Amino acid sequence: GEWKKESGQPLSFVIKSSVDDEESFSHFIGIQVDGEELAEKNAVGEPNYIAKAGSVMIDLQTSYLEGLSLGQHLIMILFDDAEGASSSFTIEEKEEETTEAEETTVAEETTTAEETTAAEEEETTAAEVTTSAEPTAPAPTVSSSTGTGAATGDPAAGGLWMMLMALSLLGLGAIKMKMGSCFSAGHS
Repeated sequence: GEWKKESGQPLSFVIKSSVDDEESFSHFIGIQVDGEELAEKNAVGEPNYIAKAGSVMIDLQTSYLEGLSLGQHLIMILFDDAEGASSSFTIEEKEEETTEAEETTVAEETTTAEETTAAEEEETTAAEVTTSAEPTAPAPTVSSSTGTGAATGDPAAGGLWMMLMALSLLGLGAIKMKMGSCFSAGHS
């Protein structure tokens, strides 16, 4: 998973066991991040993480995440009846605000059909990536999210789709006209 500084959102992990998943939470004993045990609460009593039943759901809290360095980290969810489940996550710099002028410039740019297809394939690939781990004992798996919902693509791409559809219709119309002229020429 990925988490951006100053996002205000927790980073969530769901651990599902392939054996007796409904009992997983009763065997949960703690968390390690980058090899060090993570206390449930920090020195001032704020939670570092919240653990909930429903398989095992872990929310790393923003107050904890803000203190981590930028880059990749490893979380290990520990159980008393199996080896822990692990997953990596990345702390990224906060997103910069986009100005209206930048959005207008992006919307006015034109792209060829090949560039559009390549960009859509990259978008699809990025959207399909999920975080998971395959530990050695009763195979719990881990998935993560930031709680903000899935990013489903560039809102400016709608115009590109409309342009592609219009070009397709023009092409079909040209083919129909060409075929119609072939048939009328044959009947003369």
